[in-house]
Amino acid sequence: DIMNSPFPFDTLIMFSWLAIMLIVGVLLRSTIKFFQYFLIPACMIGGIACNMKFNTAMFTCGRSRGCLRDLILTFLRRGGFETQINVVDRATLEDARLRPEHYRDLVVRIGGYTDYFTRLSPGMQEEIIARTEFS
Repeated sequence: DIMNSPFPFDTLIMFSWLAIMLIVGVLLRSTIKFFQYFLIPACMIGGIACNMKFNTAMFTCGRSRGCLRDLILTFLRRGGFETQINVVDRATLEDARLRPEHYRDLVVRIGGYTDYFTRLSPGMQEEIIARTEFS
């Protein structure tokens, strides 16, 4: 129940660890249909963002980056309005918490805004690290 959640921010529309096991393209097509048929028409509100989180290990080769590019283009061509891609791993976030002076420019997505990771409270940093677990 998100209304009674002890956490100060939500995740917007994100994919759970179970959904990650499915083909991301299928998820995006379903997301587009959901936006088009069950919510206020995108033209009335400017669109709805689809937030995706990937681990940095997925982008160690050019092929992975090309696949992400194709995924984004397909999403937009099929009527998706905006996608927000977050690429980070747990180790980087934990290191940033221990040595913030080395990560002054590390930006993270929080609910409906972005902020510098090192400026967040320890509790919010811990929550972001916990939510990175599935990526």
